[in-house]
Amino acid sequence: MHEITRSLGYSKLKLSASEQKSLLQLYLPFAEIVVLPQPLPPLPAACRDAADEVFIHLALAGKADFLVTGDGDLRAPRGVLELPIVTVEEWKAFLG
Repeated sequence: MHEITRSLGYSKLKLSASEQKSLLQLYLPFAEIVVLPQPLPPLPAACRDAADEVFIHLALAGKADFLVTGDGDLRAPRGVLELPIVTVEEWKAFLG
């Protein structure tokens, strides 16, 4: 929850506090709680930013169909994992 509220506040998104709150309210009904296994299993490929590996673990533990990200560090191990890691543009193209 902390990550999404922090991300909605990015200056590049140019969202007011009210817009951030509205988007969060729209998003939360579709969110699922994922419990990470402890200890975390090793990943077959390291992420360039170790702090981002939690998102790969969450996507794998939650059996996500995709990990959609604009973060180049998160996209670095794509092709090595069974989890497709895609950009927003790639995801939109997949959806048709």
